[in-house]
Amino acid sequence: MSVELDRCHEEVPGDYYNRALEENFGQRFWHQRRFLEAGILLDQLKAENILDLGCHGGRFTNEILLRSPKASITGVDVSSPAIKFAQSKYPKIKFLVSHAQHLPFSSNYFDLVTCFEMLEHVDDPEVVLLEAHRVLKTDGNFLVMVPVEEFLFRFIWFVWTKFGPGRVWRHVHVQKFNQKNLRVLLERSGFNLVKEKKFLFGMLLLIQARCRKAT
Repeated sequence: MSVELDRCHEEVPGDYYNRALEENFGQRFWHQRRFLEAGILLDQLKAENILDLGCHGGRFTNEILLRSPKASITGVDVSSPAIKFAQSKYPKIKFLVSHAQHLPFSSNYFDLVTCFEMLEHVDDPEVVLLEAHRVLKTDGNFLVMVPVEEFLFRFIWFVWTKFGPGRVWRHVHVQKFNQKNLRVLLERSGFNLVKEKKFLFGMLLLIQARCRKAT
């Protein structure tokens, strides 16, 4: 990830999502719905060792903990201020400053890796997927969620980042995804697709994929 992109992420306050869910109805509606959908899969998977990529201030990593209270959960993010906030706010979760392109974990380590609305923020998504694949055990699961770059999302994103509280995010969406190109990236990175669902009027895409190791 570029130094400039790192700096943009560090400008987002660590408590951004905590405040957003309290103060903004639109963001509360958006994030509650996405965790309703992700939570259905988390309940089914029952993973014991979980990595959350792009955890920022830990608000949504804590949602994973609420769904999997007996699991060992680690969150990583490039923003030092956000990780510092997460460590103080959610002491039951391990948080580390790390680039998702160079994860500080051994291979075949996690049962589940989550990546919720993070992949669109990185310079090279395929490198992130390859790292997720590396640290997952054989047949481990990967949950990835991305915004779908169609008209409705693009319109709302423009208004929100131009005139609303999303101005702080205006420079950090550097990738555009749809079902086709994300499928291709996942399959090329060693994953088998298991389930996929679009929701929130087609603006979000959630995919469950399983790690396929070479024999």
